[in-house]
Amino acid sequence: MLDKSVAQRVRSTLQAISLEEFREAEDQHEYLCQAVSLDNEQDPDERTALSNAIDWCFDLLQEGITPDQVKKRIQVGDADSLITRGGVHLLTGHAGKGQQFDWMVVVGLEEDKPADPRLAYYC
Repeated sequence: MLDKSVAQRVRSTLQAISLEEFREAEDQHEYLCQAVSLDNEQDPDERTALSNAIDWCFDLLQEGITPDQVKKRIQVGDADSLITRGGVHLLTGHAGKGQQFDWMVVVGLEEDKPADPRLAYYC
């Protein structure tokens, strides 16, 4: 679930990128970051949201999902709509911070091992 401005940028980026160029890129994640002009984003919140969206797109593209299919999965919403929807929410630690979920599960959290905030489940 992305806010409106991030959703628009990600959709237009997915429309513009070449799947062939993405697959041939030496650093595919960096290819997406450049395509969405992440380095030019000055607003810290917008930059974080855009970075999280790029990570999500990257993971899906790595799984073989086409850019058009990724675009269809984009839902527009805001922070408030995250906590009003039922079910389990798969979010990064940063995206889930402050959402007021009743429970949070962090996968891979073990003694003497740092947790990966990308593996947090909120419900």
